[in-house]
Amino acid sequence: MKRAYRDVRHWSAAAWVAAVLVVLGAVHATGQVGDPEAAVGEAVAAMESAGEDGVFAAVGRLERLGATGVEAARRALQHAGPRARVGLAAYLLQHDEGERAFAVLREAATGEDPLAARLAAELLRQHADGPEDVAGLEPALAGVRDPFVKIALAQLLRSKAGSLAAEQLLKDYLAASELDVRAAAALALAELGNIEAARPVLRELAASPTLRGRYAQNLLQLDKLYRSLERTQGLEAEQQVKLLEQKNRELEQRIRELERRASAPGGSEGGVDLSLLQELLRHVRLYYVEDGDKTDPKRLIDHAAKGLVSSLDPFSSYMTEKETEEFERTMQGQYAGIGAVVSMDPKDKLLTIIRPIYSGPAYRAGLRSLDKITEVEGESTFGKTVEELVAKLKGPAGTPVTIKVYRKSWEKERTFTLIREEIQLDSVHFAMLPGGIGYLALSQFGHTAVDEVEKALVELEHQGMRGLILDLRANPGGLLSAAVDIADKFLKDDKLIVYSEGRNPHIAPRREFRTRQASTHPDYPIVVLVNRASASASEIVAGALQDHKRALLVGSRTFGKGSVQQLIKVRATGGQSTLRLTIAKYYLPSGRSIHRDSESGEGGVVPDVLIEPEEEDPCTAAEIERVLGNPALERYGAKLWAEHEELMAQLAEFDGLDPQRYPGFEEFYAALQTTLDRQAVRRLVRGVIRRYAQDRRAKEFAHDYENDVQLQRAIYEMAKKLGTDLAQYPEYAFFAHKFAARPEAPAELR
Repeated sequence: MKRAYRDVRHWSAAAWVAAVLVVLGAVHATGQVGDPEAAVGEAVAAMESAGEDGVFAAVGRLERLGATGVEAARRALQHAGPRARVGLAAYLLQHDEGERAFAVLREAATGEDPLAARLAAELLRQHADGPEDVAGLEPALAGVRDPFVKIALAQLLRSKAGSLAAEQLLKDYLAASELDVRAAAALALAELGNIEAARPVLRELAASPTLRGRYAQNLLQLDKLYRSLERTQGLEAEQQVKLLEQKNRELEQRIRELERRASAPGGSEGGVDLSLLQELLRHVRLYYVEDGDKTDPKRLIDHAAKGLVSSLDPFSSYMTEKETEEFERTMQGQYAGIGAVVSMDPKDKLLTIIRPIYSGPAYRAGLRSLDKITEVEGESTFGKTVEELVAKLKGPAGTPVTIKVYRKSWEKERTFTLIREEIQLDSVHFAMLPGGIGYLALSQFGHTAVDEVEKALVELEHQGMRGLILDLRANPGGLLSAAVDIADKFLKDDKLIVYSEGRNPHIAPRREFRTRQASTHPDYPIVVLVNRASASASEIVAGALQDHKRALLVGSRTFGKGSVQQLIKVRATGGQSTLRLTIAKYYLPSGRSIHRDSESGEGGVVPDVLIEPEEEDPCTAAEIERVLGNPALERYGAKLWAEHEELMAQLAEFDGLDPQRYPGFEEFYAALQTTLDRQAVRRLVRGVIRRYAQDRRAKEFAHDYENDVQLQRAIYEMAKKLGTDLAQYPEYAFFAHKFAARPEAPAELR
């Protein structure tokens, strides 16, 4: 006998709201309506940024149009976002547009927007009638990350398409480490009628004094009742049916109550008593010594959320609505701030400048890579998240922000007051070096990086590039898609670039990212420059090219940030805030993990040729800082530029390491009364001149191989690959024989 409770739907609160709204909409469908096009447009705009209830509220407004809005809804599907497409599909389902609506829902249920996926899965569960309505879902199931969406779709595929593989997936989830996931899988199996498979988890849930526990008890009791009815032959069939119908009505009421209570503030779920947070919130608001912003409930909850997530690892974080907006704006390539790429150093828990933006106020004030920002507006950066500190550093253009900075060569912290500016982030700087060696520096893997790299490569190839130096030093990473697409430019065939894998294969299954572009750039030799500040996406590109023997890596071991963060829009804030959660780790084609182990220190990408940047001893570094702070240096540089501009523009490119090429150098050097030698002072003078030259060029210098020992080594290695004698080029002669011995990375480190 088929069990009556197999067809009970485990509706969410929003689904019940939707059902009520549809009924209400039907009542008003014959009423007077305005312009359908405008009404649909307003509904779409509301859905795009709405939470679960907001989407279905907009669906209810559409229903008041009756069938008059169908054509406008069809057209709106073409340009609407994921949430609005789900809402439009829900509306179209009511007007015999099932084929079109189901196609939209299937796409959304397996898409990237978590809220749209959940809503689409719920609507499919409610409205799908047969295999044709769920066609194509099963092969797409492997790409779904949200376990709850995956469970809902598996339940749908089993009930509507008879998929045994989907039922097996639900059984697999019964072994998940997270109780919520196990519970969802068990309840789905129970609703499909497979009580036997779900029984151990249902018993586990039934032992908990929660609504979900009572729901599990009800399912077990209903199963027991059914077994009893099967054994009882004396009861009339009509009585059996009535008894089962009564139990099903009770079950449906309990489901509605469960969803309503579970989503209410102060609820208890999974054994976690959320009343603790509510009590703390109440006490703070009643008794805290100050009133105002500090005790604002939303602010307090935001900070509680930040603390909860940041306790997991240095890269997981909670971004508020404002922080989410700023993050998305930054990834588009523009923001207002101090002009620096920053990260949290996992060793000392201080905000670290990975790379200053050379056109920004931070660089002009003298801040440099690996400087430590110890305070922002009087508040210590120790232990804070990157997102909350970046939020303090950013602000309206033209406003000041005061920070304290520490550098190894300084005796103590120094205070800087910077004026925020609109910062345009150019990801790529490139130039042709003597000997046909192309140089391309990529500062971050943002939205524009792939196009910028492509344009630079095309231009360098047009200029006759024979080999490429790809500089990823101080590149903190960015978009995985950009890293994959850029690596793809240099790798042929179906090659693995990187793969990710998490602890739970159902939540974060192995995902491979492979080359897919047919048009690959020529096989010229490549040298990749990396250092301790190369992280994440830059490590993926460098490591993939190294593993496939496509490039030689030069520099120092990379940062070791090889974890995968998924951006999840938070439903409780209508999708306006974001959870950035570590769900997996990255592995290079060879299987080695990029991620640095905090205990062993292993991880990162080790170059084929290890070379550290030259560092001054502390006394010399302190004296350099003193001379840099001496107004005489700027005055001398300004005089040189004013009187000998053309000559200085040439020396900014290359001065042959000759101090005497700067008019009046000896008099200036004597007046400084410094312990620095002439070469050190020459470098400082040239640094001032290069700033003037950049202003004249309206463009930053892409490189400075004259003072960059790591770049010199990269040029040296490239010359060996090309069979070029560096000594024939005056610009390279001074280091042509500097690297006769080639210290490579020990094999066990590669």
